[in-house]
Amino acid sequence: MVKKLGLLMGVSLSVVIVAGCTKSADKSPEVLSKGLLDITDMPGEWAETQRDVFEFRGAENPSIDPSTWCPDGAGQAAGLESLAGDAGADVEMQMQADGDEVPRLMRLQAWRNDSVREYFEQVLTVVNMCDGAKWTEEPGVTQEVWKIDGPDVGDESVSWGTDLLPPQGKEMARSTGHTTVARIGEVIMVLQIGDFKTASMSTTLNDEEWREIVQRAADKLADA
Repeated sequence: MVKKLGLLMGVSLSVVIVAGCTKSADKSPEVLSKGLLDITDMPGEWAETQRDVFEFRGAENPSIDPSTWCPDGAGQAAGLESLAGDAGADVEMQMQADGDEVPRLMRLQAWRNDSVREYFEQVLTVVNMCDGAKWTEEPGVTQEVWKIDGPDVGDESVSWGTDLLPPQGKEMARSTGHTTVARIGEVIMVLQIGDFKTASMSTTLNDEEWREIVQRAADKLADA
């Protein structure tokens, strides 16, 4: 798969971090896995490509830095990986839309540790720093980050979008992502969905569709 969602869009899609409820202190990685979305929870025709439960992060379960951050926010975001929990659960899905050469990709991950409040506050700070930022990197790739209004889930949450536009004449796909980070109790859930636009017919996830998936993910995790 395209080097996991965190890098997905070059923009690390939208990521959702949702926390657990007051029961979260009792949530093992196995319980968290049962609280992650499956294809029956998703709108549209999705296929599950991976589901993992882990006690320690390995190559397939990295500490997710939920975005490619703007230059001004990169320093503040540098500590996010060290704050992420080592034990948790992970699921990946994809959906092939009509007319799209590359499938839509989703990654959803949940964990718990003693740093979830600090993690969320740091993500929120960086998202606010990067809201509306647009910059160009070699070889002429333009990236943009913007804050999304809602959905409000968990004890606290933040959502943002990302866009990667390749330079003209380069054989690169444009990518767009959505991310939400939310906290419910002492559990964090990270949700990312990304689209690659390879043709004029390519479709991208709109904010209303994103809010629906985020709400379903938060509700199911909280009830696990």
